[in-house]
Amino acid sequence: MPGARISIALLLTAALAACGRHDEPTGQPPAPPTDKPATQTAQTDWTLAATPDVPPATAQQPTTSTPSSASHPIVRYYNGKLVEDHSAPVLEIQSEFDNHRNGKLAVPAFPGDIVYLYASLQTEAGTPLKNVAVSVRSKRGTPYVLMADHTDAQGDLEFRLIAGPLGADLITVSAAGARQDFYLDVSAPTRKQWLGGLDLHGTTSWDLLMSARLDMQRDLTRAVFPAPLQALDRQRIRIAGFMVPLGLDEKQTHFLLSANPPSCFFHPPGGPASAMEVFAPAGVAMTYEPMVLEGQLELHAKSQDSILYRLRSARLVSTIKR
Repeated sequence: MPGARISIALLLTAALAACGRHDEPTGQPPAPPTDKPATQTAQTDWTLAATPDVPPATAQQPTTSTPSSASHPIVRYYNGKLVEDHSAPVLEIQSEFDNHRNGKLAVPAFPGDIVYLYASLQTEAGTPLKNVAVSVRSKRGTPYVLMADHTDAQGDLEFRLIAGPLGADLITVSAAGARQDFYLDVSAPTRKQWLGGLDLHGTTSWDLLMSARLDMQRDLTRAVFPAPLQALDRQRIRIAGFMVPLGLDEKQTHFLLSANPPSCFFHPPGGPASAMEVFAPAGVAMTYEPMVLEGQLELHAKSQDSILYRLRSARLVSTIKR
């Protein structure tokens, strides 16, 4: 990748110029002035990030490691630091799931779920690549949100998918000429089975709550609520779901209620339309069993924390005791 190489002479010249010196790095007398215009050096759209541990250099001039095979990356060192890496970029997709199909990552989800993913970019030699733009394409048009403009110092960039209709979608992620495909497998939730044993008579359906049309951005979620859902705003409802505790107290006065059972410690299950924030003044005993709550529903068309629904003055109606 010629455009991606960093000229050691240019690096040294820039460093010496910053110190007020203009002699050549080799110690030779400075070159005579010329009237010719300076030649612009091609710049790359990505840069080497954190420098891995490398053996100290024994000479002042740059040295190049000798590859042991044709596939071995060529790494150049100067004063013990990596300054040029000729190996090709490698892109990996990181997920909390490790399912594979046809040699590709297969990420499961339910409709409306937020799927949390990372694009990790580094060279074959293991050097992270920062300041790289990442693109995401979906064969079925699955919405996504990039959580940054470029990869960070570790070569990572977080992105999120919003699972759509049932079925499989092929997602393609590209960066610095590298590409990675994976599947997003959206299946129907079995809520009747999850909530089995609860009296669901008179409860509001999560399908109605999830009928809101969402527009997700990095720091803001907007929702358009259909008329039947708008009619429930500020009304007392009953809703069945699973507690997602927000603290360690035996009785929770502030927690989330999710349509789906919790599956990951680091973020709530589902998406903005399949969870609600609950305020229960008398407290509800912490449990991971399904429950029915009653409270006043609030709709929020704009949210910076992806909370579209709040249940105020909530109380426990019933739960399953095993």
